[in-house]
Amino acid sequence: MQIIIVGAGAVGYNLADHLSKDGHNVSVIDSNPEMIERVKDRLDCDAFLGEGTSPATLKVAGIKVADIMIAVTNNDEVNIVSSIIASKFQVPTRIARVRNFELTKDSSIVPPSDFGATRLINPDELSVETLIRLIEAKHASLVADFAGGEILVREYRLKSGSWLVGKTIEAANQQAKKDFGMNFLVISIKADGKSYRPNARQDHFRDGDIVTVVLTKDDSEKFIRLIDEKPKPVDTIAIYGATSIAINAARRIAEEMNVKEIELIIPNPRDAERAADRLPGKVRVLRGQPEDPEIATDVRYEDTDFFCALSANDDRNLAAALYARQKGTTRRLILANQAELQQILNSVDIGAVVNPQIETVGSILQYFRKGSVNKVKLIHETHEECVETIVEKGARIIGRKIKDVGLPRGTLVGAYVRAGKASIVEGDTVLEEGDRVLVYTKEETIESAMAVFGRKRTTIFTK
Repeated sequence: MQIIIVGAGAVGYNLADHLSKDGHNVSVIDSNPEMIERVKDRLDCDAFLGEGTSPATLKVAGIKVADIMIAVTNNDEVNIVSSIIASKFQVPTRIARVRNFELTKDSSIVPPSDFGATRLINPDELSVETLIRLIEAKHASLVADFAGGEILVREYRLKSGSWLVGKTIEAANQQAKKDFGMNFLVISIKADGKSYRPNARQDHFRDGDIVTVVLTKDDSEKFIRLIDEKPKPVDTIAIYGATSIAINAARRIAEEMNVKEIELIIPNPRDAERAADRLPGKVRVLRGQPEDPEIATDVRYEDTDFFCALSANDDRNLAAALYARQKGTTRRLILANQAELQQILNSVDIGAVVNPQIETVGSILQYFRKGSVNKVKLIHETHEECVETIVEKGARIIGRKIKDVGLPRGTLVGAYVRAGKASIVEGDTVLEEGDRVLVYTKEETIESAMAVFGRKRTTIFTK
């Protein structure tokens, strides 16, 4: 496909990287000479210095023959104007990144077509959705739902006292089946800063391990009890920041979750007053910094179940989360706009991390799925993916036990859904046409892995 990307920042650059590697013809437009030089030097795609709102620049970039135009600058107005111009050139698919919740919510009185777009993507909205799911998942530091929420991928950090610690993976799984009537599949363990594919018979769960598991929806609560025998419900949440993510997270938590106390900490008096006027009465707005003595007295960090640092400043978010940890808050979530910072935070026990840029890239790449591939989620920094696909007619995996198929090296089939019921895959499992399947595989084997299920080509999300 012929694709034009307006904006060569973190989102645009990563989109261009992924899509060009997948064989698409990609042209990138940006008004920053340094950004354009970086694209030219590092990526296999065309790059043009200019404005995405300029018809002349868009023509040079190939707008007349483009199949898709993606506008992902940091300016909503630029993205909207770019989409309007693309619509005049009859580009079939036009995606625009827009941060205004009033424009992107389902009840908006202005449809995307009025902005020239076929789809609007709101990174803040995506981040709030991930944040809500992380809170619902309690101890998880990564959440990914597949097959309509029937198959779950979760990441947990094990601590001393966990039922799992000290057991081999195989022994723990067998005992969990016998004692609790549940099943799970461990696809990755991160220890001492390195991720690896564990050997179920030989490798033990250890204190401090970061474990990525595949679960069915029905078994998710049971697994949490293996992590923490008596998991504490989320009754109190403190949020720091005046960003749209912070404000809308507070609103959704108040409206959708059974939480007793929600406190929103905002340093600026005017921002605090505005937030208090906009939010439900259940949200108590406090003016100050998280470490202010009077704020600490009001919030009672030692009794707070979840602390969410959601300001626009990554450094302040990190400092606030560290302060909350020091004061006794056991579960923390951090908003990080820098991908480099996210990788650092993922390696230490600071809390779960949400990155709006990564959420945006993943959401946009959903529109490039072909055929039966529905969703891809990156796991750790290992260049491995969880892929949801459907077993197609004539696929060579049909009617054969998984252990006899001969999957590409490093590929696991984690779970499947048949007739509405999700199950964890085992060696003797036999898949059928139409099964929705979760596959865990390496970036370099994604194409051969998908071929087993009848797929010839897919677009993947990695980094």
